[in-house]
Amino acid sequence: MSRWLSVEEFHDSAKGGDYLATFVDPGPPFDPAVGPPDVWFRRVVDHLADVVIAMRHDGTIVYVSPAATLMLGRHPESLLGTNGLDLIHPDDVAVAADTVYHAGEVQGYRPPRPFRMVHGSGESFTFEVEGLSLFHVPEVQSIVVVCRFADDAARVDNIIRLLAAQAPMTPILEQLVYLMKRPGWRLGVAIQYDDDGAGTLRVAHTDLPQPLIEFAPDESAPWTRARLTGAPCYDIGLTTVRPHVAQAAHARGYGAVWAVPVDDPLGAAAVVVVWNHELLEPELGQASLLNKLTDLLSVSLAGRARSAELERAATTDSLSSLFNRRQFDAELEANQRADVAVLVIDLDGFKAVNDHLGHAAGDDVIRVVGSKIAQEIRRDDVAARIGGDEFAILCRRVDDVAEAELLAERLLASVPDVIEVGGARVEFGLSIGVAVAADGQRPDPAALIELADRMLYEAKRQGKGGYRVARLDSRASPTR
Repeated sequence: MSRWLSVEEFHDSAKGGDYLATFVDPGPPFDPAVGPPDVWFRRVVDHLADVVIAMRHDGTIVYVSPAATLMLGRHPESLLGTNGLDLIHPDDVAVAADTVYHAGEVQGYRPPRPFRMVHGSGESFTFEVEGLSLFHVPEVQSIVVVCRFADDAARVDNIIRLLAAQAPMTPILEQLVYLMKRPGWRLGVAIQYDDDGAGTLRVAHTDLPQPLIEFAPDESAPWTRARLTGAPCYDIGLTTVRPHVAQAAHARGYGAVWAVPVDDPLGAAAVVVVWNHELLEPELGQASLLNKLTDLLSVSLAGRARSAELERAATTDSLSSLFNRRQFDAELEANQRADVAVLVIDLDGFKAVNDHLGHAAGDDVIRVVGSKIAQEIRRDDVAARIGGDEFAILCRRVDDVAEAELLAERLLASVPDVIEVGGARVEFGLSIGVAVAADGQRPDPAALIELADRMLYEAKRQGKGGYRVARLDSRASPTR
């Protein structure tokens, strides 16, 4: 029958020797004779996965740790000065109030009790709440409570709630990494993921030093091999990572690293990286939790990808890849600037293209024009296809009429008069109407677009292939 090894026996064993060899003593973080400074305690509390709340005898909250944002869906600053009992489910308030109001009668630690706490979303989750009555300490004079999810199921429920609410990736991943922070598991967990769907890779992690979250694309590194092979990769002994990474890992007491790939619909190759103190591959419970973690992360990434796809479909014209009319109107309505102009563009001869060559040829023309418009506008400008063969541009930071004219001239010069479509030569042109806002006044959106439409009509009446411009508070005048 097996028995537990004593500390001395473990140190003398081969495994214990290898384990201790991974540690590099950084020395004490403070002078033991003086004790740790206040900032040391604050940093420790700020990095706890549990929520720490300090309350006065009447329940007034005087401190809340940053974990409240993730665990309770509430920003710490918004809770300061409020009554801590307001966080408790109504059915549990009586017991909680008795605990708080009589906390001063008994000094010291109070054992954990289950309370339902109300999340910022309005839902309730069961937390295990333990307290430390420190009213007798002049510097504190509070009851300090530590709140944690009663079990992993509650934490997973919270993650699923965040997923359903399409919450930002960061709070979801912070919850995921702390699923691995179980007592007895000395692990550092990091997740690399695409933050914005545009390839901007970020890392959520459990307070790991910078060298352990850089994940350089070395072919020998486990995170790179995991991405390439699509299978978990383990480095027991840190033999495949760069020397400075291994040194940083040893300084934290880590002797092994696991890398598990995650299916990312956006193609960013998300990966979960776990640094382990023990020189072992994941045990059964760790492997099971890793699988749950990667499944939840994959669901989160897929949901975000679907949301991004739906958002693009709701705001983008599929043919030209520019904004659609609905989004252009929203951008114009939301504009608060006075120095703006609107250009309305119409294709001359487009009906003949559709009539003689078919709608497929017409679609090709729309794609060409949309691409040219996207290339010519400036970073702050907004371009859209607002009708069958009609486009519009909202130009921000237009200093004068001449600047709006310059953009119109660039568009006329950049869009070819003839393009090849299915082996046929297609001839068409542009007519542009330009409306420039009055100096110092935010323009009325309807008036601005109406003036641009009127200038477009004038440009076509004058012979097409040109533009007309007017300021919103002046009469139109031809410029070409």
